Amino acid sequence: MANLWKYITVKWRKLFAITPEEKYPAMNNTQKEYREEFGGIVDQYLVSYSSERKEKPDGYHRIVYIDAINWRIEKEINLTEEDQKNRNKAMSKLRIAQSFPVQNLPHDEILNYKKMLGMGYNAALLKDWEEVDVAIREAEKYRDDRNKERSRYIVLTAATLYVMAFCIVDAFALHYLEKEAEIVGMLMGAVGAYVSIWMRYGKMDMTGLGTKGLHRLEAFSRILIGVIFALVVVFMVHSKIIFGNIENAADMTCLMAILGFCAGFSEKWIPSILERFMSESKSQV
Repeated sequence: MANLWKYITVKWRKLFAITPEEKYPAMNNTQKEYREEFGGIVDQYLVSYSSERKEKPDGYHRIVYIDAINWRIEKEINLTEEDQKNRNKAMSKLRIAQSFPVQNLPHDEILNYKKMLGMGYNAALLKDWEEVDVAIREAEKYRDDRNKERSRYIVLTAATLYVMAFCIVDAFALHYLEKEAEIVGMLMGAVGAYVSIWMRYGKMDMTGLGTKGLHRLEAFSRILIGVIFALVVVFMVHSKIIFGNIENAADMTCLMAILGFCAGFSEKWIPSILERFMSESKSQV
């Protein structure tokens, strides 16, 4: 109950906060002390903090925080020209890594990625150049894996919603229209495309750089193509181009369901039939 009240209090305070200090108040004395030490800086997420000010008033002290991965350092000593050159190089690598697209990731995963890069900034301030490369490599691996997972999640979630919506529309169509075989065939075309998406996205090497809108459009297009291919099969059966000897209504419904699923599942099957049909038509002209 106490944790719930604390959560509500924090959210209420942020809702009506005006200044950064009101929005992100110090959580403990340590945070309050280093904020004062660094000129009243207000950070939400701390990566690293070190100070010798208490022992040496003019001593080395630094802070790395990731509200937009920032860092500050004061009164540093023993920084040679070579050190400065290596630090600039390391900071450039970190800035490039930080600018990589992560727009599809949820807040917590973006935060974890920035924390990992923040340790690289911390290593650069400590002149630990090897650790900078390790931090960047691990952060990039984490980012790429999460990007790929998120892309699959967006596409598969969208495809699930689209095929469910089509099933609902199809149920109404079955109730009001006397075209059971055709409607079932189109429904199974959507289902076949949906199954194809699930099987294909487990094997594809996705980059995760596409936008959410693009991923959703891709899922919708794939379902729609499955329905269109199933509709082509319906027309081909009715025109007796294929399976022209089927007359029984029950057999026709089952046949349409099977052919519709195959048409939606395989992206190459219907185009290959159409190409063969077109070539045969040209030879008869």
